Amino acid sequence: MSSLTRRDLIAALACSGVGLSAGARVAPQTAVRRSSNPRQTTYLDIVRQPDAATAFLGLNQPVRLDRAGARWEGKGTSVRTEAGNGDLGIYVSAPDSRPTHIHLRWNVVVDANLRVLGDHWERSYGDLQWNCLVPERVMPWYFLTHDGTSLHGYGVKTGGGALCFWQVDPGGVSLWLNVCNGGPGVELGDRELLAATVVSRKGEPGEEQMAAARSFCAKMCGAPRQAPPVVYGSNDWYYAYGKNSAEQIVRDAELMASVAPAKGERPFTIIDDGWENRKAYPDMAALAQAIRQRDVRPGLWIRPLKAPRDAAAALLLPAERFGARTNRRGVLAYDPTNPDALEAVLAKVKEATGWGYELVKHDYTTFELFGQWGSEMKAQPTLAEWHFHDRSRTNAEIVRALYTDIRREAGDRTILIGCNTIGHLAAGLFEIQRTGGHRRQAAARVAGSVPDLTVGGRPCASDRLADHDDARSMGVHRSRRPACGAEGIRLVSADGRVAVRHLTAGR
Repeated sequence: MSSLTRRDLIAALACSGVGLSAGARVAPQTAVRRSSNPRQTTYLDIVRQPDAATAFLGLNQPVRLDRAGARWEGKGTSVRTEAGNGDLGIYVSAPDSRPTHIHLRWNVVVDANLRVLGDHWERSYGDLQWNCLVPERVMPWYFLTHDGTSLHGYGVKTGGGALCFWQVDPGGVSLWLNVCNGGPGVELGDRELLAATVVSRKGEPGEEQMAAARSFCAKMCGAPRQAPPVVYGSNDWYYAYGKNSAEQIVRDAELMASVAPAKGERPFTIIDDGWENRKAYPDMAALAQAIRQRDVRPGLWIRPLKAPRDAAAALLLPAERFGARTNRRGVLAYDPTNPDALEAVLAKVKEATGWGYELVKHDYTTFELFGQWGSEMKAQPTLAEWHFHDRSRTNAEIVRALYTDIRREAGDRTILIGCNTIGHLAAGLFEIQRTGGHRRQAAARVAGSVPDLTVGGRPCASDRLADHDDARSMGVHRSRRPACGAEGIRLVSADGRVAVRHLTAGR
């Protein structure tokens, strides 16, 4: 299937026997749950057994799952829920099938006047915003609601085994768990997959909104990897765009040294794309040392999955991952589930740290793995009928394993910036996460939405997660913790119709 729309989802669910209407998807056998609180809270009670579950062996092959206690089963696929301390684990077993998706549905009355904010698959593209209920809206990882008084949060914990997104309509809440391997279903064999862990936070009336969001995000990410208090400096991409030289990089370092405070953390000079031109950059180890001699810390951009033209075909990801976008098929990338290919990937990380670079910005991995930018994914992060070398792991597990391997190869003393990386899977592994697309691209998108944000730094960054913003007009990198509640971001109104604003030097 080349694209996945809400019409596809509704049709698939209808085929499975789950009752649907134009405005809501409600299982006919289960009544919509209303609040038992006489104060009529807008909090949605979803950290409980779902009211319906459907498995898919491809979106044209729905399998309705029947409940028996905490387990839902049907045609070789089983979904088990496990209530924890304020969370709900979702486990998937499929010894005799290859599931692609699991759909869970909670029937609950949703206040039509709520404002809702969702996340993105990897970084934002100037299109994150508070909005009214839009049933077909895809909200990866988590969503926040605001009723004018209270802010509530709902999501899945970081580092799970499925690519997850939420949908909300007047009749309830849906959670979609993508357990594909490439495009087809995963081959789990006899193992049980922890696909996701659902969490929520009920806000208090009048509670400061950023504080509420930060507290919720602490529930999603319990083991963050913190960056140093300040990470700042230059990045040559935003003035040179890949056409630079070692001599100019040294001048950048001298400039950073001259404008940096005399005390405290030292600035970075980051060398972005283009350094592979060895005529302009004859000795990368010597360049790192020259930067350090100017009391500036050296950083380097890499593209770890990119493969050379002469790479063996067996080591590469299939061109079919680009789907109908055939103009992209010339982009060659290593398949990190192939051990020999992974060795070539990690050699790039080892090379950068071996030269003495203290910060590594690694880029393009989501695009090269899945053939799409996050802004193109919508409800379908992967396309077409292709799969990884190792078919036994889900896409989410493969991404998490890649990030873990990069972290291990870089070592604990190296600062990692994820660019075009999935922050919900990188949490706890990378110190810094790019959270927005290029400004000119973002400015051309939705009016009223805001570029360079997540509320916040993957996910809604409390001080649990670091975020990273490129101040493109100055060529300066700034990292801030937290993203939610930091001086760099503010809710611009308190009525639920809020956008989020980044206040960054040079804007």
